[in-house]
Parts: sequence; structure tokens; C-alpha cells
Amino acid sequence: MPGELVQASSAEIARDKYDQREMVDTLKQTVCKGATDAQFKMFIQVCRATGLDPFLREVWFVPSVGILAGRDGYLAAANRHPQFDGMSTHVDRDDKMVPIKATCTVWRKDRAHPIICEAYYSEYRKQSGVWSQYPSAMISKVAEVLALKRSFAINGVVSEEEIGPVPVAPPDPKPAVEAAPVSEEPPADPLAAVLAGFSQKAKIAVAFAELKKAWLKYEVEEAWNATLEQFEIQGDNYRSIGNAKRCFTALWNATRRMMEESQQEQPNE
Repeated sequence: MPGELVQASSAEIARDKYDQREMVDTLKQTVCKGATDAQFKMFIQVCRATGLDPFLREVWFVPSVGILAGRDGYLAAANRHPQFDGMSTHVDRDDKMVPIKATCTVWRKDRAHPIICEAYYSEYRKQSGVWSQYPSAMISKVAEVLALKRSFAINGVVSEEEIGPVPVAPPDPKPAVEAAPVSEEPPADPLAAVLAGFSQKAKIAVAFAELKKAWLKYEVEEAWNATLEQFEIQGDNYRSIGNAKRCFTALWNATRRMMEESQQEQPNE
């Protein structure tokens, strides 16, 4: 069948891509950073099986959670499927325009009946800036993820819309110290020195602004914003000091890596 030939061809392309050493190294340094060898192998197999493209940020790995995908990843997989025949999403609201539930319907050409999934706002809403600002859009995404996942058997990943903010590791049993005592020497590590000042929101904002200036010398702003979105940072809402530190560290390391690669590429005098 033509559809089967298209799918087989796509699978062959995926296998070739993930067998390339350069591609593997890139994944380990970006969307799959922190994964063990076993976790990385599982990540690659899930990418091959689902067709989700990590280079387009349709799927990524988070050490404390596992393999994550967003609504756009599920939708991309559906659009690539020859039997996808469209979908429709409807949001029911109360008299104050607060969402009650979202209903998503997905059609396939090879099925007589559509897949219909409901997501109730009271069950999925999260205490985050994006859910407060765009409640209808977020609950719609949840319903769409549920319907697309069931319609096309997209397994092996969890949805960021379903679980909300990425869980973090449990706190250290020792009492945390947000700022070093005045009598202590400042940390020798530049990153640690910056993070030590994260006890004040103003210093967090300044640190991110300064790092962004360096980032934009090597990478586009969209990539910066995508990282902030992954950590659910909206404006000056960092969820917590710990979350701000994790996001800043990821951006710091990425900027440093780009800087080092740029220096290596410069011709010798």
C-alpha cells in the first residue's frame, strides 16, 4: 500500500539519522542531556517508533520525569500519518467564562467512529502563569493530547500538558542555605557565584538578562524562549528559586558550550 511505503521510508530515514555519531552527540548535549546510556537508548527507540522528532523539539528527555512530548509533537505525528482525517476541539465555559471542560474529536479515514476525549479544567489546571493567562488554550491542549494519543497509539511518552510543571528532585535533608554568610569567601565557580545571589528576585532577573546578552551572540532568541517555556518560566514568575537555578544553569552551560565551539572554529593565527 502507498501509505505503508511512506511509513517504511520515514522509518528508514529515522534509523539513518539516529545512527549518525554527530546526531547522537547533539542529542546527548541538548534535548537528552542527563540521560544514562540505557535511558538514551530508550529515548532513541521511542523517537523511531513514534516518529517524534527531537531536533524539532517534538520530544525531549527530563531526568526527573522521563520522555516528554508536547501537544505540538502529538499533532505533528498525526499530520504525518496517512489516515489522519482532522480534529475539532470545543471548550465549555460557565457563566463567568471560566472553562469547565474541553472536548477533542479526532477522525481517522480507516475508522467508522471518531475518538472523543474530554478533559475537565478542575482536574488538570495548574498553578502556573500560563494556565492563569490562557486557561482555555491549556485545557484544550490536554484534551487534544488525550485524543491524539489514543487515535494513533503514541506510546512511551508523557505529556507536559497532562503532568504540568516538571517535578523536581526531593530536597536535600540538610537545611538549604540560599545565600552564603558574609564572612565566607565567594564561590570560585562563576556559575555558583551567580546562583548564590538568587535569594532575591531582582538579582535573578538581572542574571537572566545578562546571560541572554551572551546567548544571543551564538543562538536565536526563539531557542532561549523555548528553554524558558520548558521550565515554565513566565516573565518574572520563576515558580521557585530552585526552578530558576535549574533553568539558569541549563542556559549557562549551553552558552558556555556554544562559546567554546565558536572559539574552536576560529582559524589559528
